[in-house]
Amino acid sequence: MLYQASVAIQPVMNSFGVVIIALGYDLYGACAYNLALSLKAYDDSIRVSLLYEPSAIQKLTQPELDYFDSLILVDPADYKGGYQRTKLCVYKYSPYDFTMYLDADTIWLPAKTPSHFMGECVHHPFRIGMYGGYNVKNNHIEKDGYTFWGDPYSIVKHFNIPNYMPQTISGHFSFWKTPENEKMFDIALKVYDDETAPAKKWAGGKADEYCFNVAMGLLGMKQDKYNAIYFDKVDGKLPPDEIYKNFWGIAMGTHKVTDNLVILYNQLVNKYSQIKGMDTRHYHVDKRDVIPERNIF
Repeated sequence: MLYQASVAIQPVMNSFGVVIIALGYDLYGACAYNLALSLKAYDDSIRVSLLYEPSAIQKLTQPELDYFDSLILVDPADYKGGYQRTKLCVYKYSPYDFTMYLDADTIWLPAKTPSHFMGECVHHPFRIGMYGGYNVKNNHIEKDGYTFWGDPYSIVKHFNIPNYMPQTISGHFSFWKTPENEKMFDIALKVYDDETAPAKKWAGGKADEYCFNVAMGLLGMKQDKYNAIYFDKVDGKLPPDEIYKNFWGIAMGTHKVTDNLVILYNQLVNKYSQIKGMDTRHYHVDKRDVIPERNIF
């Protein structure tokens, strides 16, 4: 079977929805719930599906699980060699015609409806956070400050990327179900499974961004710099009013998050819980404190 689910799930045709992943540690289940809560606090109409492993959601209560419109159990074969591999399977698992993927350790910003943002994204067949890129012809990196998860020259040589390799930030991406996008995800999976690829090891495998970079480079897919979700590692340290003004959500995606961002995240958890009348709270926990492999980054 492609997947099993807690309820019988059929593809939702002519539909739009959000997909989140929670695998392994219950930290990710708690984060996924916080994200779903934040998405629905101002937009009850948004559909949210969770791709999950039982260990990640075992501590969530039924009222918390009810914030997901569908629960889709991931085949362990799809995270063999690293949980991040499952992000490259989102195309396969998503029940939606148009999917907006968000990392579980993201929280949506107040009063910004996900449906509004999705309405902007649908005009792009595929869109992903983009920091810069590597011009193969002149051996030029467009912008320093983020990573290719390996030496870009070695990567393009190994995969025979002819012209340009993007530098993605994959905490958010969106796509239509099209043959072209299916091909891109298929290539990205092959890149992940290539044991000879010159990539830095990350969380027991490759970074999914590495695989998106290569797949897009091989297919000639290029887009302008774009980042809808605030990530302080690339956007710098900003005050809350600047974050609210310029972004749709906040990423907590690193092994240790700065104190100011933790305070902001926890304040939002309280806010959304009060809006939806939820008594439980899942405050931020640094990954390095509960996930051994995240002690090293």
